[in-house]
Amino acid sequence: MHLENSIPGSYSVVNVQTLGREFLQLIETTDMQKVYKMPILYGFYNEGDVRLAVTDAEVVESWKKFFDRGTNWKDFPKVTSYEEYRTMEYYRRRYVEN
Repeated sequence: MHLENSIPGSYSVVNVQTLGREFLQLIETTDMQKVYKMPILYGFYNEGDVRLAVTDAEVVESWKKFFDRGTNWKDFPKVTSYEEYRTMEYYRRRYVEN
């Protein structure tokens, strides 16, 4: 995903507000399950250092951070315990990332 302005470095407050509103509407109306939307938003938010573009690796990192916080792991369908989530995390790391 990528957001850009036609003239690099020329973002005004109005442009950023408009761009932000359009981006949030895009995420809101994109056909994906809600469970995936928050990690994507966290990837762009970047703990307050907002990015205008994210790489796949940055999305994966925000995904890990999001689902490892509190009880966010409960948002996965068909996962009934934290232990089951951790098992799923083990298999993802072993087979998906390698």
